[in-house]
Amino acid sequence: MKIIGKALLYAWMLVFAILVSCSSSVDDVFVPSEMKALQTLTGMDSRRGLEQAIISNGKIVNVVSKRYGYIPNELFFKEAEAMLVNTNLNYHKRTINRGDCSFIIDFIIEDDNQFTINR
Repeated sequence: MKIIGKALLYAWMLVFAILVSCSSSVDDVFVPSEMKALQTLTGMDSRRGLEQAIISNGKIVNVVSKRYGYIPNELFFKEAEAMLVNTNLNYHKRTINRGDCSFIIDFIIEDDNQFTINR
């Protein structure tokens, strides 16, 4: 293995070790959310590019264009987790909800069989 390849491998292992050592948090990332026409909510016209409101957990958290690609958290995160389950990887997850407008799930791989170092 070339030196650069080894350095990258060690860097990824360090990131992996840091992630595993971090405390696990369990925030609710599957809060009720939807996208609605801003005019329906306010009864007022809005300027072009700000036609839709993202509503998360009963609050307007963003105003976006009518072409915004809204994907519910359940659809996105559950599909990602299904991919891990289907590959038979051991993992745990850490979930983060930042004010009902930004959601993160870290899928932390714990499977020793997938990562080995030849010395």
